[in-house]
Amino acid sequence: MLITLYSCNADRKQCDKTNFLTAIATVNATPTKAFNVFSPSFSLDYNENWVNANYCYIHAPLNKYYFLSPPNLEIGKKIEFAGSEDVLFTWYNYYKDKEAIILRSESIGKPSFIPDNSLPVNPVAFEMESIKFSSSPFIGSGRSYILTTLGGGN
Repeated sequence: MLITLYSCNADRKQCDKTNFLTAIATVNATPTKAFNVFSPSFSLDYNENWVNANYCYIHAPLNKYYFLSPPNLEIGKKIEFAGSEDVLFTWYNYYKDKEAIILRSESIGKPSFIPDNSLPVNPVAFEMESIKFSSSPFIGSGRSYILTTLGGGN
């Protein structure tokens, strides 16, 4: 499989990492173990420049970006990497221009997690509001995030 190795100095939570990637090499790699598309591992012939790779792109058919853990040096001049999918950058071009729905819920009688009264909660099971942005908040700032909140329960 064809892999491009990178040095990436972006925050893991940043959506667009384009300006934070420095290409190290594009190489053919051999999968190790049973191949998992969410957390693949692969080996390469050893090259001292590749030890500093902490990010990669696995070309077709996957076309996905991965964070790399520090490599293991193996017997026979091999280097092995394990990855975990970077879903934010892999799917960035898909969601960057989408509209978002912000959903907020809170149970009645439970302590409030809202530090001020700027967004009071209506005493129903949930409150939902659709906000349309004139420009996408995911583009241009270099510090783009997806906000997801979970919690509650009975």
